[in-house]
Amino acid sequence: MKKLHRILLATAVMAMFLAPGWGQVTIRVVESNQRIDPALQGPLNTGWVDAIKGFEKANPGIKVQVIEIPSTGNGSDAWTKIDIMTASGDNFDVVDLPNPVRYTKYVNAGFLAPLGPLAKDIKWDLDKDFGRFLKKYNNNVYWIPREFSPNIVYYNKKIFDDANVPYPKADWTWADYAATAKKLTDTKKGIWGSLFQQWEYLMYVGPQQDGVSPYKADGTSNFDNPAYAKWLQFYADLGKNKAQPDWTEMTNKKYQWDSFMSGKFGMTFVGTWHLGLFADSKNYPRDWKFGVVTAPGASILSSGSALGINKNAKYPKEAMLFIKYLSDTFGKDYAQASYVARADLTPDALKKRFETDAKRYASDGVTAEDLSLAIMNPTKGSGDEKISGPGSGGINSLFVSEGEKFLVGGQSLADTIKNLKKKSDDAIAKEKSAN
Repeated sequence: MKKLHRILLATAVMAMFLAPGWGQVTIRVVESNQRIDPALQGPLNTGWVDAIKGFEKANPGIKVQVIEIPSTGNGSDAWTKIDIMTASGDNFDVVDLPNPVRYTKYVNAGFLAPLGPLAKDIKWDLDKDFGRFLKKYNNNVYWIPREFSPNIVYYNKKIFDDANVPYPKADWTWADYAATAKKLTDTKKGIWGSLFQQWEYLMYVGPQQDGVSPYKADGTSNFDNPAYAKWLQFYADLGKNKAQPDWTEMTNKKYQWDSFMSGKFGMTFVGTWHLGLFADSKNYPRDWKFGVVTAPGASILSSGSALGINKNAKYPKEAMLFIKYLSDTFGKDYAQASYVARADLTPDALKKRFETDAKRYASDGVTAEDLSLAIMNPTKGSGDEKISGPGSGGINSLFVSEGEKFLVGGQSLADTIKNLKKKSDDAIAKEKSAN
């Protein structure tokens, strides 16, 4: 009888091990699905879906559940929900962080787990793989960079040809940009030379390119530095001088993130994430060709997304294995992803990427050399697209709200700078006191 009991017990235990899901963990990944048009909201892009399938196959004990928080506009509604989830102690594992403002906020708020120990545990050399793309806070790493998106100038060749204006060259200045845009503008035909969007970072491009710190040595804001007033005046003059629609018209016409594809603008300054639109003939049919050129200014400004691990993650080690798999899948074969933030990419891999992209735009006459020079111009420095640091979430919003008052004539430039300085100092102090 005892022998029978042992056999039955062994059989039961074996059945438990063999049962579906036994010994399996499910890591949860939270991401904001930012779409202008709700009809376009949907699952993660195919590349990431394929990577998840590959990860689960390589790690049969781990499943990945993606929790998408749908949003419209700039994504602030979705991020409010994600902030609440995180602050309330939800034990999801991975968070997809779309830009420096977002991951800086999460670091400063203490929402993210330090990744150094986890990387060591799975034998991942972060310094080797990411080099200059890896940011440390007090010698700790809190997020893994995914890709970077350099801001470049796209131009409509047809508008240039119709206006008999030469295509821009890499050695131009922002004054050249403004003068060129004014030459291209033909309001009777509804043509504008430039499209500078109403985005926060476009309010301080010059200072970022010149390496002007947004913070003083004492930790307060540096927006009384003359560089900020100079750039805001440049932005205002684009509209005042009819180089592009002024702020009021931009608001009334409700120009969107993809309005350049309408064929009514000569130039726009935006990240390389915009390149994909030119290959999308279904959603963006066009009868004109485009070109690319490195932006004016001392530095190429970039943004990029990252992946972090929730400090309350239920399965932090498994989450780190997933992030490594994603990074390796998208990073080692450069042609499979956007411009991947990896330091271990070879010159051949970079060349392959640009050649692959050039084939997509062969009918536009865009070459691999054009892309390489626009995106990685060796004569330029590099800088962050957005201000990040203490209070940066509020600061970036202030550049829009206070900048708008100046751009519509509601307050002087001097008062705009004064308000930016005071309100930014308040935002910095508030965040520091909260932490």
